[in-house]
Parts: sequence; C-alpha cells; structure tokens
Amino acid sequence: MKNITPNMVDALPVSASKIYNPKNYLFICISLIVVIACALALGLAGLDTSGAVYYLVVFVGAIGLAVLLYYAIGGEKVYRTADGKMLKEKELYYANGSARALYEALSKSDTAELAKLMPIAEGGVRLDLLYDPDLQFGVAQVNAYEPYQYYAYEQVVKLDAATLKAVLK
Repeated sequence: MKNITPNMVDALPVSASKIYNPKNYLFICISLIVVIACALALGLAGLDTSGAVYYLVVFVGAIGLAVLLYYAIGGEKVYRTADGKMLKEKELYYANGSARALYEALSKSDTAELAKLMPIAEGGVRLDLLYDPDLQFGVAQVNAYEPYQYYAYEQVVKLDAATLKAVLK
C-alpha cells in the first residue's frame, strides 16, 4: 500500500523503518535459479534454434529475468520496528461524510461510536492504518475524498489496543 505517510511512521510509539520485504529475496532466488537453468540449457544442450523447445526455454528465461529485475529493483517494501516485527498496513473505507465522526471516535478512543461506523466496500472516506501484528498499538490517518483524490482530513491518530481491535473487527 502506498498510502502510508512519513507522519504516520513518526507517530508510532516505536521506531520503524521501511525495508524490502523478506519475501522479495525468495522471489529473487527462485527467478535467479530459473535464469541460470535456462542459460545452462541454452548453452550446454545444443538445442536447435528453430525448435519449439528452444523458444520455450528462451521465453521462460526472459520471464525469469523480468521477475528477477522487478524484485531486485522495485520490489515491495514493508515497515519493520527496531525489534524486528513487521508492521501491517490496511485501508478501510467508510460512507461519504463520516470523516468528522470517524476522526473524533478514533481520537477519543470511543469504541462504542466506532462500532456504529461500519466499513463499506470502497469509496467515501478512506482510513489508512499502520499497526503492530500483535494489535498492541497503531496509527491511523483519516482521508476525505474530493473529486479525483484523497486528502488528509486531520492529523494522524495514535491508536491503543482496544481502539485498534474495534477498528479491525
């Protein structure tokens, strides 16, 4: 998710940094093995350059190379705390016009009011969350929708365990 802002990371009660997802290294290793295997097959097997097997090996090698470059250069990034926990990210959508009620319920840790605000499939008000996988702490950013874009409604809200669980239920 690309909606996590530096303000959200700074508001966390622990220090966190953005790193490459460890899954990227798995995909890099697999695609590197595929590329090397295809290169060896092309170099050592003496395949006929007009045969279907040759083109299949070239195609698989090209796909492997593309995957390798994607994960080596672009790849997904995640947030990790200083003690090594990977933080989770989520975005929820609420009915249009509920930005004020949502922000106030979050900032006051009003779980009863949060229970009344039901998430919808998409559109309206977007709530970006960055939180601990153990649900002990988190931060939220309420974003209101104006035509063609979302903008930060208010400041980032720090969430305690009870509020975070109420939002994610």
